[in-house]
Amino acid sequence: MPRKKQFDEVAVLYQIMNHFWHKGYHATKMDELSELTSLTKTSLYNAFGDKKALFRKATDCYCDDALRNGLSKMELGLPASKNLRALLINYIFDEDKQQLSQGCLLVNSALEFAEHDKELHAYVSKKLIDINLTIIAYFQMEQASGRISKILTAKQLGDYVITIIQGLRVQVRIETNPENLVDIIDTSLLLIQQQEIS
Repeated sequence: MPRKKQFDEVAVLYQIMNHFWHKGYHATKMDELSELTSLTKTSLYNAFGDKKALFRKATDCYCDDALRNGLSKMELGLPASKNLRALLINYIFDEDKQQLSQGCLLVNSALEFAEHDKELHAYVSKKLIDINLTIIAYFQMEQASGRISKILTAKQLGDYVITIIQGLRVQVRIETNPENLVDIIDTSLLLIQQQEIS
């Protein structure tokens, strides 16, 4: 009979996710994760697999959070620009809205893996595509309801929002004034506002 795990897997994955997010995949050592979680490397391997498998599961947690705390909270009937503004504000600030976040784990990782790990790059890219498809589906719903014009396709609008997110990833790293980032978001969303039908 398999032994029952004596730790909270989800809590451990969130610890590991934040470590990968802060430090990056290649700079993270299994010894660090063992110390961080107070679990032996053997326990980590038995519970989650090797480092790549651990990263994938931590990334899944991140994506679940992104959907739960961002995309899933978009309010029906609220203008798309307001929903997207809340989404992007949530993206650039940490949970208590007191300081800038570390950007997007997926975008950070895609850039890190681009030349060094095709397998993980493909995995992270697929996750980004899934989020993009969710945003496209949101625009399709808004267009079907008559709240957004069809001058631009839902895909064009979704790709535009993903490009904003990727640009903010860079700005979060170099910009020290949060108000400037909010101004960038508001300026970027002018295109979305122009598509709204009142």
